[in-house]
Amino acid sequence: MPTDIADTAQPLPNPYIPGSEENLGAIEKLNNILDSRESTRIYWGRLSWWGPMRILRQSFGILIFLAAFVGIVAPILTPTSLWQVLALWLPLLFLALGPSQMGAEAAMKAAEARFELSARQGNDHRATPGSDRIIESLRDSRRNGWLQITLGLFAIGMMTFSIFNEKASISWNMALLIAMVIGLGMSVHTRMTMDDVLNHADALPFLALYAPTHHPTGITPAISSLIRAHLDPVLAGEWDTWSRRVCETANPEMSKDEVLERLILLLYLQESGALPEEKMQSELGEFLDQTCLNDLRQHHLFNRGTLLRMIAHAKAWQPGLFRVLARLQGDLLDHAQVIADEGWRLDVEFENVCFDGQGHLFIALNNQRPQPQRVSIEVHVPG
Repeated sequence: MPTDIADTAQPLPNPYIPGSEENLGAIEKLNNILDSRESTRIYWGRLSWWGPMRILRQSFGILIFLAAFVGIVAPILTPTSLWQVLALWLPLLFLALGPSQMGAEAAMKAAEARFELSARQGNDHRATPGSDRIIESLRDSRRNGWLQITLGLFAIGMMTFSIFNEKASISWNMALLIAMVIGLGMSVHTRMTMDDVLNHADALPFLALYAPTHHPTGITPAISSLIRAHLDPVLAGEWDTWSRRVCETANPEMSKDEVLERLILLLYLQESGALPEEKMQSELGEFLDQTCLNDLRQHHLFNRGTLLRMIAHAKAWQPGLFRVLARLQGDLLDHAQVIADEGWRLDVEFENVCFDGQGHLFIALNNQRPQPQRVSIEVHVPG
C-alpha cells in the first residue's frame, strides 16, 4: 500500500550551529540600536553646534557675570522676586547647556553600542590599543557638561540667595561676588571645551579622539599605510573593507598597494594645488571604474572630503613623511641632478625635537635606474 509522502517527510536540516540564530538576531538588534543612537547624537550635536546656540553657550557665563556685577553696582536694577530670577535663568541655563550635554550623553551611548556590536561580531574594539583614550575622552566631555550645569545652578542659587538679603549688604555683595566668579570661570571653561561640542556631530566621531600608541616600524606602501595606522579602531576596520572593495573593482593590472597609493596621492596633490582638477579626474579614470568614482562623491564614510580629512589627520601626526614627498616632488619638477643622473636618490627626515625618548625617522630611497634592485639600509643610532 503506498505511503503518504506528507506523513514521511522530514524537516530540512538546520545549516547553522546551535545559538547562531539568536546571535544573528542580537546583532541585528544592536545595529538598530546603534543607528538610533547615532541619529540622536547627530541631531543634538548639530543643534549644539548651530551658530546661535553656540553663541548662547559661550555667553551664558558672561551673562551671569554681568548680571551679578550690575547687582553689586546698581542693586535697584536687580529683580526682587524669587520667581523672576528662576523664570529668567533656569530656562536660559538649560537652553544654553542642555543640547551640548544631551549630545555628550548620546555620543557616549553611541560609542557603547558600537563597541558592543564589535564584540558581538568577534572583533572587540575595546581591546584595541588606544580605545581607552577614546572612551575616556567621551567621559571627559560628559563630565565637563555636568560640571558646567552644576556651576550654572550654583551661580543661580547665589543670585537667588541674594534676594533674601538686604540690598547692598555684605551678604548681598558676597553672594553676587561668588556668582561673578562662577560666571567668569564658566565662560573660560566653556571656551576651552568647545571642541567637545564639534565632535558630537562628527561623521567620524572617534578620529579626533584617537591617539595611535602602536604602529609598524616600516610602512609599505607609505601613504596609505600611514593613514591606516592613524585611524581609530572602528574606522580602520571600515577602511579595510572599503579598500578591498576598491581594489576588486579597480584595474586588474595594478596591485592593491598601487591602487590605494595612487588614489591617495592624487587626492593629496590636487588638494595641495600641485595637480589640476581635470588632470586628477583623468588620472583616476585610468584605474578606477565608475562605481568607485561615484563613491568618492557619495560614500557615507570614504568620500573625497573624508579621505582628505584622513590625509590631513595623518599629516598632523607625521609631517615628516609629507616633507619627504614635497622634496621628491620638487626634485621631479625641477629635474634635479639626482633625477637626471638616473641613479639612487636617498632622502631622510627626522624630528628636531623628540619626546619620551622616541622619534620618527623616515627614509625614502628611490631607484631611478630602469632595472629593479633590492637593497638594505642600516640605521645606526647613538646610545
